[in-house]
Amino acid sequence: MNLVHGEGSARQMVLLLGLLAVFLVLLLWSTWCLWEAGAHRGADRAGPTASAHAEAS
Repeated sequence: MNLVHGEGSARQMVLLLGLLAVFLVLLLWSTWCLWEAGAHRGADRAGPTASAHAEAS
């Protein structure tokens, strides 16, 4: 933070880094939720024969 000079710029940098961290966490969480929903939907769409075949192997 010593590299950033100016009035309030360190506080702005911390705020922006915090907002970036929150954005990245929300992005990863939503990606994981969509990934899980797609996996469950794909298994439902495949029908009972594909799920029975997957359980047998």
